[in-house]
Amino acid sequence: MKRSCYCRCCLAAVFFAVVFTQVAVLQAQVGRKPLGKAQIPVEPSQMPTYVFEQLKKDPYVKEHFGWKLAYCQHPMYLLIDEDRGEPAVGERIAPWGAPNAEQYVERVRRNLRSLRELADLKLNYQWSAVELESMVRKFPDVYEEMKELYKKGSLDFIDGSYSQAHLQ
Repeated sequence: MKRSCYCRCCLAAVFFAVVFTQVAVLQAQVGRKPLGKAQIPVEPSQMPTYVFEQLKKDPYVKEHFGWKLAYCQHPMYLLIDEDRGEPAVGERIAPWGAPNAEQYVERVRRNLRSLRELADLKLNYQWSAVELESMVRKFPDVYEEMKELYKKGSLDFIDGSYSQAHLQ
């Protein structure tokens, strides 16, 4: 993976930091009541475009990143499993990420054990179908355990896209 992709990931982190900061400010202004039309400038479906346009106006972004911005969702398991670029992407750096798929799947196994041990615990994963297919090939035991916990109602999956495409 090239350095420019690493910069995009860093920029995505900055993007979300800016968004969450603004949300916190708005929540404080309205006393943590639900946001109304005065605080939400556009329809929800237009929010990514609106935020992107606002970020492009930011002096820091202009100076350091030019107009190279990315708003993305990414398949974390695949990045961990397949990326071997330098520098390593954040998904492959502890404590958030894992250096390889085997170590990442150990985390998944630990989470699944917790579901078995704690009856009231619920867990969901936002994985694309491509990631699950890849994991099934390498770790069929994890897949079988996931199916069992899904049937039990302890585990669920959200989003459901095939590839979690990057939106750039």
